[in-house]
Amino acid sequence: MAAEKSFTAKVIRIIDGDTCVVLVAKKELKIRLYGIDAPEKKQAFGAKSKKMLADLILNKNISLTVKSKKSDPLMVCDIVRKYPNLKNGADVYKIEVNYFLIIKGYAWYLKDGPQNKKFAKAHETASKDKRGLWALKNPVAPWKWRKKNK
Repeated sequence: MAAEKSFTAKVIRIIDGDTCVVLVAKKELKIRLYGIDAPEKKQAFGAKSKKMLADLILNKNISLTVKSKKSDPLMVCDIVRKYPNLKNGADVYKIEVNYFLIIKGYAWYLKDGPQNKKFAKAHETASKDKRGLWALKNPVAPWKWRKKNK
């Protein structure tokens, strides 16, 4: 793939725990979060995963880095949300949203996708520590749930 394209956009809708819609230059783009798979809406933990993504980015300006383009207008992206330091106003805190959802147990790392050691370690840590969906008795990966519930 050519050089990654980055841009800023405002999140206007959350579809599920790993998909949102952003507004860029008056155009809506559907964004899938890169390297993760969150529970489906009707799946156990699906509503919680969607709510967490909404709490993080809905109605916020975010930075996106395009990793691939599936189809128009679907793009697969890394997402970063920036927060100002309220103490001094100069520093900026950043949350890597894709990573955050994995480390907190709101999404799986897609192991069969492009390799990302940071995401793999976050997945391992979240499952070992029983964070989020990993606290469920028998968490089911979204790809298995989709196959079973076609």
